[in-house]
Amino acid sequence: MKAARVHAKGKEYSIDEVSVPEVERETDLVIQIKAASLCHTDFMVRDGVFGDNYPITGSHEAVGIVHEVGSAVQNFSKGDRVGTLAFQNACGSCPDCKAGLDIYCENLSGMGGVTTDGGFAGYMKCDSRFCVKIPESLPFPQAAPLMCAGATIYGALKKCRLSKGDLVGIVGVGGLGHIGIQLAKCMGLNVVAIDSRKEPIDLAKTLKYPPDLTINVKDTEAKDAMKRISEMRKNTDWPGLDACIVATDSSPAFLYSADITRKHGLMVVVGQPADPVQVTYHSLIFRNIKVIGSLLSNVDEAQEMLKIIAEKDIKITVKEYPMAKVNDMVEDTHKENMKGRLVMTM
Repeated sequence: MKAARVHAKGKEYSIDEVSVPEVERETDLVIQIKAASLCHTDFMVRDGVFGDNYPITGSHEAVGIVHEVGSAVQNFSKGDRVGTLAFQNACGSCPDCKAGLDIYCENLSGMGGVTTDGGFAGYMKCDSRFCVKIPESLPFPQAAPLMCAGATIYGALKKCRLSKGDLVGIVGVGGLGHIGIQLAKCMGLNVVAIDSRKEPIDLAKTLKYPPDLTINVKDTEAKDAMKRISEMRKNTDWPGLDACIVATDSSPAFLYSADITRKHGLMVVVGQPADPVQVTYHSLIFRNIKVIGSLLSNVDEAQEMLKIIAEKDIKITVKEYPMAKVNDMVEDTHKENMKGRLVMTM
């Protein structure tokens, strides 16, 4: 089969001929890949952040059809439509696993597309315990980004612990943000979409479930944004957002987000900036804002997220590429007019 692989730190993808993977563990699945999307993490893999694991096949956001099933797998069968959260071989005995937090397992053997081969290929070997079923109504190219972008933003929304009618801000209206806006609206939340680029904000306004308010930080200082947000909650005690999800790698976004979050509110960090996350002591101490991180939905939450997207017919904005154009896809990611998620289709 063909696979798009990085052979050395900082290098472009090359298209290689490699062997089709086979089931090795009794909990394995081998998936025939139908679509796999590009994520910020793929750039980190290319740049050696996760070590010297080259050559490696990219993408941890992969969906397709079950091709081969391990002997202990009971909830998947050959021919099923599935996606993988890409984690592999949780130990089941560490404190995280015992607490039901197996995505944080201390002894994971790897992660597809990060430390082992991923979904930019004809087939991918996965751990069935980190796989989900893809609804029939959901096209594979739209499903692929949900394995990370969707699962990440939904996990963050769940950690906000908000009630219907509460106000959430989503900072960064990119691959994660445009999904999160629509999920939040379908959860009954009021939503403010915040970005520094015109194109994603324009996209947000055209979504099937658009935000209640959009803010472009290039022409709106935090104090002015706070005034606009506060007008949405005149009958509440505290001005500002109940919770703010920071889904961007832009370092200034974190200070801005804290400034528009209400007293005693919550900031959830999913963006991964190169520099340390900055929040002032005033926000933390005198305004009692809490800051937490969020990695990903667990399997049950991811399956719940897919159910919402299918039932509400949420549309995921994607641009499709064949494997031969993988480096064009990489190049297009950081263009000013890029919208949504970029997906390789097989």
